[in-house]
Amino acid sequence: MMGGLRSSDERSDASAKGEYLEEWLKLRNRLPHLFVTRGEIVEKKDDPKPFTRTFSMTEGYSAVLTNEGIKPKFNPNPPNIQIDSRKIFKKCLVEDCQRPTGNMWGLCAGANHVHEIVERKRVGGSYQRVTERAPLEKLDHFADWIGVLQGPSAGQKITAPDHAGTTEVLMSWIGEDEQKGGLIDDFVHDVLHNVVVGVVKDSTTMQLEYEAGIDAPGEVISSIERVVERRLGDLNVRVDWPREVEGVFRGVPVKLVATVLALGFAAEEANRGDYWYFKKVIGAPEKSHYASAYMSSVYYWLRRVGATPAQARMSLKA
Repeated sequence: MMGGLRSSDERSDASAKGEYLEEWLKLRNRLPHLFVTRGEIVEKKDDPKPFTRTFSMTEGYSAVLTNEGIKPKFNPNPPNIQIDSRKIFKKCLVEDCQRPTGNMWGLCAGANHVHEIVERKRVGGSYQRVTERAPLEKLDHFADWIGVLQGPSAGQKITAPDHAGTTEVLMSWIGEDEQKGGLIDDFVHDVLHNVVVGVVKDSTTMQLEYEAGIDAPGEVISSIERVVERRLGDLNVRVDWPREVEGVFRGVPVKLVATVLALGFAAEEANRGDYWYFKKVIGAPEKSHYASAYMSSVYYWLRRVGATPAQARMSLKA
């Protein structure tokens, strides 16, 4: 969960002036109370308020947005912004730490804090979740937003489907038919430019707003549903979704597969993106450093222009 820019990067030196700044500042009193030290590890002080909501059902299958992912990413959005040339926090944002802070990440100087990182790594002949410790350079997000494809039975689901796998299901339907391809191309373009990039709030803001009674995650669901209806409303065809472990999910509506892809883009934007924050809170969109949902869509576009699955997967290693 570490990575990106260190505290020496002063992307937020100029006073914040975004159009959403006043609304975001209503959440700031919660920020110093999200993380606390237990033992030697910085952890969430409390669990986020659970959110799980189902999109409109599609004959047995449905898409679900939830905040119950288990791998929160580091938060690339500097919380210690400047207002009238002064930082809004003077003390480290780890609640029990009394050291001062002057940097934009809201953490005290030096390697004083450690957190745990959960990664999926290949161990022997299989992938396993591995927990490692690392210095805390930025706060993690308070929640991990993910999409889920729910099947007809309670135990039949795909949690956080990867973008490549979802794309391949769509490609199996598109085949060589450019009319079908153009339909999904237009859908993906609409989702990226009008629903996700610069529109979906970061994971921590979305969680804190939800806990404050603002239905930010519901807005994500409604926005995706509208573009699905606008672009794919009359599409009533189905496709099989092969899985290595769970077996084949048979007869999944293509429009629902597209919904899951859009939901994956939205989750990527929330969990890894900084564009909404720099655009709407800081008021300096040019300082955004993370391509988030754009990066997630690269696999789809490479496949559409003729790359093989193996070639397209190289984009996932960037």
